[in-house]
Amino acid sequence: MTLSIAVIRWDGSGIISHEELSRLAAACKKKAKELPGSAYAIAEAFAASVEERA
Repeated sequence: MTLSIAVIRWDGSGIISHEELSRLAAACKKKAKELPGSAYAIAEAFAASVEERA
């Protein structure tokens, strides 16, 4: 069994809709699932932009 975890970091300064948060979390988890074994991916959602990294 393996774990794939999506981590969303947000600085709290901007408004992010639940739709955008859901989309970001899904994309982040998909990246984590592409890695072998248990893995996590981090996405950052800051004020005016949404940035992803793995």
